[in-house]
Amino acid sequence: MGWNDNLSDYNRNTYLRACPECKKIFKVEEVDQTPGFRWSEDMVCPYCGHIVRTSLEYEFHTYKLEEN
Repeated sequence: MGWNDNLSDYNRNTYLRACPECKKIFKVEEVDQTPGFRWSEDMVCPYCGHIVRTSLEYEFHTYKLEEN
C-alpha cells in the first residue's frame, strides 16, 4: 500500500458559496484535516479576497466559476 492509497480516506465536500462581501458565487472544495496535524484554515473569496470562514477542522480550496 502506497502513501497515496490513504488520500481517498479524506472526506471531500464540494459546493457553491456566495461571498458576503462582493456577493459573487464561487466553488468551494472542503477537505477534512488530519487529526493531530490541524492548522487554522481560511476560506477566501477568489474574487475579492474576503475571508468568508475560518476552521480548524477543514482545508478550503476556492475557485472562480467558469464563464461560458
